[in-house]
This record gives sequence, structure tokens and C-alpha cells, in this order.
Amino acid sequence: MAAQKISPPAIWTRNFIVISLVNLFVFFSFQMIFPVLPVYVKKLGGTDTLVGVVMGISTVSTVIVRPVTGLLLDNYGKKPVLMFFLSFTYGSIIGFLPLYAASEGVPGIGAFFTVFALTILVTRPLIGRLIDRSGLTVVLLPGFFCLLAGIFSLAEGTTLQEFLIIAFVYGLRFGSLQTTLQTMAVRDIPQCRLGAANATLYTGFDLGMGIGVIILGIIAQNWGYRVMYLFTMVPVVLSILYYVFWAKKHLHVPPGICPRAQDDTF
Repeated sequence: MAAQKISPPAIWTRNFIVISLVNLFVFFSFQMIFPVLPVYVKKLGGTDTLVGVVMGISTVSTVIVRPVTGLLLDNYGKKPVLMFFLSFTYGSIIGFLPLYAASEGVPGIGAFFTVFALTILVTRPLIGRLIDRSGLTVVLLPGFFCLLAGIFSLAEGTTLQEFLIIAFVYGLRFGSLQTTLQTMAVRDIPQCRLGAANATLYTGFDLGMGIGVIILGIIAQNWGYRVMYLFTMVPVVLSILYYVFWAKKHLHVPPGICPRAQDDTF
């Protein structure tokens, strides 16, 4: 008798849909505030340094709350370094792109964020399947190198059309990298520690963004936006080195094996 094929657990459960909708509305409000906040600070007479400080302070509460929330989730209900470096570059987009576009005389820069978000929305499910089938390195290393290309292009962009192409490239690689890093963080973690693992990962994200925008604001104030964007290539290079020479050696699960598949229901 042929062995019966075991179907993978369902993903689109009621709880998963509810959580996705909650996440949608949370980030909807987040993305409405942060792209316009630096412009508002500038309109009030603030400098680029002050813009960085304001954006950085806005992440302080999340840095404080996330670890506590993670512990509460574990009791009641690994890769933060890479996430820190990734969010460092993300802070330059959220914090300074509207100001950079205005300085270059590029109108309608809001379209950048639309293309960026749509690209992430479309490609993330595909990236998730690719990770399951081919492993993390297949996604992670090309993602880092494409991110470098996107940042360099952003520093040289002068027209809205160029910015929209960059938004697609940056959205494709940011979405894939963030998805991959979250997979790395939680796939080998016992179910009772998933809350702490996610909280630690996103604490790295918050710290990278909070510290990054402050440093980048100082750089933009003294050397301009182009130099600032070129500087954001440094943490990406550090991410590549960190992954190749340390994190990659600590990956224990071969591609195609999901050791916690039986726990993937809500």
C-alpha cells in the first residue's frame, strides 16, 4: 500500500486572518505618520540633525516595551544583529527620503512609498515559498547585494521615474531580507519561546532604526543626503560579513526540512 501523503498544515486559518488584519491597520497608521513627520519637523524650522533625533526618539517606547511583551507572550499566551543593520538603512528611507527628494526638486515622492509597499505585498508570499524549498542563503545573500545596488542608485537618483524603479528594487529586497531574518529567528526556537524570539528580533529592528536615523541626521546635516545614503551601504556590508563568517555557520537545518511543521497551526 502506497504511503499516504501528508498535507501541510493550513495557513489561512481564522486566527491567522484576524492577526493579519490587525497587523494591516497597525502598520497603516505607522506608514501614515513616519513619511510626513520629517517634512513637518523641517517646516517647523528643524535641522536634519533634529529630524534624526525626533525619528529616533519615536522608537524608544518600542525598544522598552518589546522585550517585556515577548516575555509576557511566552509566559501567558538570534538574529537581531542582522535586523539591526537592515533597519539602519530602512531608517534612511523613512526619515529622509521626502527631504532628499525635495532638495533634488523631485515632485510626488509619495509614489515611492506606494511602489515600495506594493512590491513587498506581492513578493513576500513568493519569498516565503522559496525559503521553504531552497533555504535561507539563496534568498539572503542576493538580497544583500541587491540592497547595496538599490542604495547606491538612490544616492544618485534625480528623477521620479528613477526613484520608482529604486522603490521596486528596494522593496523587493527589503521584503525578502526581513522575511528571511524572521524565519532564521524563529524556526529553531521552542514554541514556548517564540514571543521572546520575535521580541528580540524586532528590538534589533527598533534599535537599528532609532540609532540609525540619529546618526544619519548628523551626517545629512554636515555632508548632505547623498553622502548619507552612501554611508548606509556600510551596515549592509557588515551584514554580509557577519552572515558569511558567523551566522551561516550556525544554521542547523538543511534546506527543505521544516522541523516544527507540526506546530505551525494557530
